Amino acid sequence: MGFLFAARGCVAAAALLCVILPCHAKLSTRFYARTCPNVEAIVRSVMAPAVAAEPRMGASIIRLFFHDCFVNGCDASILLDDTPTFTGEKNAGANVNSVRGYEVIDAIKARVEASCKATVSCADIVALAARDAVNLLRGPTWNVPLGRKDSRTATQSAANANLPGPGSSAASLVSAFAAKGLSAREMTALSGAHTVGRARCLFFRGRIYGETNINATFAAARRRTCPQAGGDGNLAPFDDRTPDAFDNAYYTNLVARRGLLHSDQELFNGGPQDALVRKYSGNGKIFAGDFAKAMVKMGGLMPAAGTPTEVRLNCRKGLSPRDMTALSGAHTVGQVRCTTFRDRIYNDANINASFAALRQQTCPQSSGGGDGTLAPVDAATPDKFDNYYYQNLMSRQGLFHSDQELFNGGSQDALVKKYRGNAGMFAADFAKAMGRMGSLMPSADTPREVRLDCKKRRLRHSTYLAEAWLGITRLAPWTLVTQSSSLTGPLEHAVALLRLVL
Repeated sequence: MGFLFAARGCVAAAALLCVILPCHAKLSTRFYARTCPNVEAIVRSVMAPAVAAEPRMGASIIRLFFHDCFVNGCDASILLDDTPTFTGEKNAGANVNSVRGYEVIDAIKARVEASCKATVSCADIVALAARDAVNLLRGPTWNVPLGRKDSRTATQSAANANLPGPGSSAASLVSAFAAKGLSAREMTALSGAHTVGRARCLFFRGRIYGETNINATFAAARRRTCPQAGGDGNLAPFDDRTPDAFDNAYYTNLVARRGLLHSDQELFNGGPQDALVRKYSGNGKIFAGDFAKAMVKMGGLMPAAGTPTEVRLNCRKGLSPRDMTALSGAHTVGQVRCTTFRDRIYNDANINASFAALRQQTCPQSSGGGDGTLAPVDAATPDKFDNYYYQNLMSRQGLFHSDQELFNGGSQDALVKKYRGNAGMFAADFAKAMGRMGSLMPSADTPREVRLDCKKRRLRHSTYLAEAWLGITRLAPWTLVTQSSSLTGPLEHAVALLRLVL
């Protein structure tokens, strides 16, 4: 489903939060006021050029938000890649070859993390990006309540079960939205997102060839790029008049029987939503206001009770700030080179003076001198895997700048204190985090193999031939190689390669 409109100006949705979101008081438009005050500006700074370069991306981000929120709440579960322990939502029927924009969310997350590490959830980023997408396409804006957390898991079956399809009836749409606490009016307003974006031929072929409540001229135009057989991936705009403007033309199209999807036209087909469709068609301001309110309400859908959540560091992979702080505890053992901590011991203010002086004895200030000199990360128990690392942080004796950042008046201070006082908790969290980190998989298009020598990739048949021939022609182009030849060195290796593959 898409979302859009062309009326401008801010809808004061925040004033309605106590009415719209009575069950989710933890969300607040000022949630990051202290911890990441620039988050909205950062999101906008990435969204603006992305939508300018490709207006369709705005519609894609709106769709991403809807498809996330409709499956166990707005928890960024749609962003998770598949892992050995679950099959996620990306390849569900309504998402595969349809939902896009993941790389834009990745870019926003990277910029947010650079400014406010381990603070802003991916779910909040998607909510803000969707709001900006609407506004950048000349639609309304609104205040976005924040404070969502990211799910640690995802399920393809839940996505298949919860997302309405392009063939849905009006009654099934009303029912699906009601199951999420959204009214028929809110469903009709949110459907207006289809004033922008594109749909694949596969999803509207049945309508343009088999339905009667369709404008004949409109159907004929769509058939030119969507044949009865083939062309499944060919795209067509939901609104062929103002395809990249977030306005109320979607409803004008429905009244004219120009809805692209069966589920679109169902909203104006002699049923109870006809009057509202006519109202939105004639009054863009009413649509804009209702749309903004409905987006805030949908954005308040929370994961089911008991859903494990976190603030992910990488929106595609489930390593949380807690995982990061636990895994950093590996610095309770090991030694590091002077060049990697010199700047901290000479320039950082949040360092124990005695500790800095001790490290300075073997790590001189001038670069080049003693660069390779080693120092233990934990001087107290350097070869024991315990929780003393966290005691060091609390004493301002973190050796790396990045270590001390975990205890420096930020979001991880409380957890550092817990790990310092409870070695069992640290050990358990560390083991779990190692397991999660160990399940991170290469991206789908990464070439893989089982190496025979861990330091070297295995050569394919054609590569053996190429390397062997290259070696022979370079080293002995004038020599006829025979079995009786006396071969040594590189030439012998080249011939051996040839024998291996021939």
